Amino acid sequence: MHGIALLLGLLAAGCLYAAAPNQVLLAPAPRLRRRVLCSAAVALSVIAVALWNDALGWPGATIAVVLVVTGALSLWPMLGAWTHQRRAGVGARS
Repeated sequence: MHGIALLLGLLAAGCLYAAAPNQVLLAPAPRLRRRVLCSAAVALSVIAVALWNDALGWPGATIAVVLVVTGALSLWPMLGAWTHQRRAGVGARS
């Protein structure tokens, strides 16, 4: 269950990153899709807190999800920049 909660936190951060207007991993999202992505991020975070609750309690589970989401919010932009750099490298070689 803890691994699933961790993955849900990573996915929540991915949804927040995809909703950002300055991300380079995907095409820019229209306003409605940004709202849906933010709502999905909140739902995934709530599910992750519920999964971690039995082992850590409510305060610990909340802190764990906040740490995972904020940590993953640093990971997703690095992945986007790396993918963007690879795309530019492939385009330059062609």
